[in-house]
Amino acid sequence: MTGDGNALRLLAYAFAAADYGSLRRAARALRVRESSVSRNVLKLEQHLDMQLFERDFRGVRLTEAGGAWIDV
Repeated sequence: MTGDGNALRLLAYAFAAADYGSLRRAARALRVRESSVSRNVLKLEQHLDMQLFERDFRGVRLTEAGGAWIDV
């Protein structure tokens, strides 16, 4: 992660996705595009080298590792 603002954005998007269970609903709450939330959550997962969310047509769910990471 390159800057504090960028790191905070990645964290905010991941927490919103976890809270709302949906990238679309997280994007609405954050007033950004769904693609921005998706891209930034993926960047965070790549940075951490772990999958935080399981994605399907119903939304997103935290993986076991994601749940442990969010609780930290």
